[in-house]
Amino acid sequence: MNAATSRHTDTALLLLRLLLGTLLTLRGYQHLFVVGIEGTAAEWRGLGLPFPLLFAPLLSLLELVGGPLLILGLAVRPVATMSTLAVLSVLALTQGDVMLGLGLGRELLDRVLNPIIQNWLLLVAGTLTLALAGAGRFSIDAQRLPPRPAGPAAAAHPLDAVAETKPARKRK
Repeated sequence: MNAATSRHTDTALLLLRLLLGTLLTLRGYQHLFVVGIEGTAAEWRGLGLPFPLLFAPLLSLLELVGGPLLILGLAVRPVATMSTLAVLSVLALTQGDVMLGLGLGRELLDRVLNPIIQNWLLLVAGTLTLALAGAGRFSIDAQRLPPRPAGPAAAAHPLDAVAETKPARKRK
């Protein structure tokens, strides 16, 4: 990858982090402080989500804490992975049975074209991208974590060097 492509990729990851981080922060704030836990739980109960009183505070905290972490570029992969799994879980639990029963016809197309489903799918696409690609160069993670080696050495595990050293001598 040349320097210009790398810079463009890092800029795109920064913009994605800023957008998703802002959206998650605002949603978490709304769930916790505007609608409240009870209101959020009632909304999710209406969607058919199981254990809404358990998941409402957990997912709202993930949004409220994870959003700023994405913006800063700190712990991006874990936050993005948890967010992806959370949204996929909500989609599977609330829409999975309907989607599976629709086949590949017009009904499935109508369901996928629902703006709410589209928003969830776009959120999955964005968070999954960050989970796989990481924060990019313009992040705290890039400053904290050692760079990944390119080429065949990339697959090597950091403890491989330790395994190649001679074993310690036993004391008598």
